[in-house]
Amino acid sequence: MRIPPRGFSLILTILISAVAVFAQTPTGAINGRVLDPNGAAVANATVTIKETATNREITAQTNDEGFYEARNLPIGRYTVTVAQTGFATNSVENITLQTGQTATIDVNLTVGTVGTNTVTVQGTEAS
Repeated sequence: MRIPPRGFSLILTILISAVAVFAQTPTGAINGRVLDPNGAAVANATVTIKETATNREITAQTNDEGFYEARNLPIGRYTVTVAQTGFATNSVENITLQTGQTATIDVNLTVGTVGTNTVTVQGTEAS
């Protein structure tokens, strides 16, 4: 079966349009480091990233350098909460994520007990 030149052009246009749509998906990412009061990395901390509008949560773990990352997040407002045994839970609220943006949210933990002490930071504009 032979495709006429016009048909080939139409198929090519549709394929290019489909690729452009996927390339412009409105998502961003949040990453950062979790540190203890002395500035040392906190490994294996649980990082919960919650989309404020939908209450959708994504959980990540910090690596040996205290780094965490969540990709392909829908644009919107988020709260990042970090918990680790021996430390107070710390939350950073009102993080606004824009299309194509990677927001770096570093979190400093203080000594305390998970679930009984909570530190909350308000009004952060992501950079």
